[in-house]
Amino acid sequence: MAPPPPPAASSSSQKILIDNSNLSELKLTADEAVERILSSSSKHQAWTISHFHTDLRLALGYVASLLMIGVGVWSYFVEKDWEVNKRPTAVAVAVYVVLSAIQTADAYVQGNRIFYGSRKSPTSPSGPLERLFLSSPPLPKHKLFPHPSTTTTSSDKNPAPAATTKPKGKGMTVPPEYSLYAEYFSPGSSVGKKGKVTLGHFGEWITEEGEFVESIFEERLRSGLAKVVGE
Repeated sequence: MAPPPPPAASSSSQKILIDNSNLSELKLTADEAVERILSSSSKHQAWTISHFHTDLRLALGYVASLLMIGVGVWSYFVEKDWEVNKRPTAVAVAVYVVLSAIQTADAYVQGNRIFYGSRKSPTSPSGPLERLFLSSPPLPKHKLFPHPSTTTTSSDKNPAPAATTKPKGKGMTVPPEYSLYAEYFSPGSSVGKKGKVTLGHFGEWITEEGEFVESIFEERLRSGLAKVVGE
């Protein structure tokens, strides 16, 4: 009798490989990891995530698209007389514009927010919920520094940039820094605590082969949020 197969590895134990030269992929991977880590159960109480705004924008987009498709099909196959279908078409276009405007306005107001979380307070499980909002600003570009062997032609302590000789190679590229803006509301509070959480450079948790080391990222994330949330 063959032994039972080993249990499947959890998603958190699987390797995450990304293109470490792609800024968009770096940021997206980190943003997704924030939600995955904070919603997972551990020694810290997990947050319940809300996707209300994402679902709202998707619903508005679907309704607006279906409305225009429906009116287009109706006016083409059923009622081809322009004098008859122009009013329903005008109404459909107006509704489409309104729904699209609401969708755009919601996306603009939410800005760079990537996380909406709530959870019960450890001190008062039956009381009001804690709330946490996280925003992820756009990443700055890679910084290119001269190779350490590069020398400067100026003898000043602070030589001007123009006096610095160019490196023979491409120099050293420093990965961009990943940071979050946190807003935390304690139970029953209408005024939130705000703070910037800097996790470090991407090169600190992404290897040269492009592996995303989530354990290091999680440690930086939780230690940074502890200063705002107070865990």
